Amino acid sequence: EDPSEPLPLWLLSPSEVRSQLLIVAAGTRQLAFAAGDVEAVAERGEIHPVPGARALFLGAVAHRGQLVPLLSASEVESPSALPGRDPAGEGGAAATENPSRSFFLDLNLLAGPLLLVVRRGSELLALGFERFVGFCPPAKLSGAPVPGAPRWIKASGIIDEIPVLVVDTGSLLDYCKAP
Repeated sequence: EDPSEPLPLWLLSPSEVRSQLLIVAAGTRQLAFAAGDVEAVAERGEIHPVPGARALFLGAVAHRGQLVPLLSASEVESPSALPGRDPAGEGGAAATENPSRSFFLDLNLLAGPLLLVVRRGSELLALGFERFVGFCPPAKLSGAPVPGAPRWIKASGIIDEIPVLVVDTGSLLDYCKAP
């Protein structure tokens, strides 16, 4: 039996399901998260503004009686949020030489009405996405990260001829906490 081929979830034990990768579509990208790091997948409710919050966050969303920070697509996906940007927005060499630029142009973590809440210990983070794609075993997505990917992308692979990026939840949470 090939360990990289997905098994139907109903054939897996709960611990085996937690070891799978959960894949969601965000913009034109597909992102995979360790299923064991996923707290919830739900419809995105009202976004509550948080005065004084860093631009990295769009606000907060309610999840099981508490407010969870919602990652802002504009800060994560925008080339202006990356090193090597042209702050004046006039183009030029600095803006075009940034290898991460094309990675972020088509990534939208607030593209749709669905919400993914990930957890590390007591820390929660919400991300918006468009649709649930499915589950797959980690062995199927164990390639090197794409060039120019942020440090919170730990691996990549191809499923059904579509590139999938594997998110390291801990690194993403660390990225969100960095000054």
